[in-house]
Amino acid sequence: MNHYQAMIREQMASSGLIGVAPVAHVEALMRLENPCLDHLSPVEFAREAATAAKEAAASPVYAAQVADTLGVR
Repeated sequence: MNHYQAMIREQMASSGLIGVAPVAHVEALMRLENPCLDHLSPVEFAREAATAAKEAAASPVYAAQVADTLGVR
């Protein structure tokens, strides 16, 4: 688990979304809109993580494909 995935997992847990989707898939979906996650404020990061988690849960096959394409593991 990389640094971003640890932060995403923490955000998912605090939002009640832990376990709805793999953290790597959430990171991959976040990177579609924000290739570099460093520029996001803590509030933006939390919002993007929650949105991506819900998207990954709704479309798990798509999220897995994005993660594979971007090489996010």
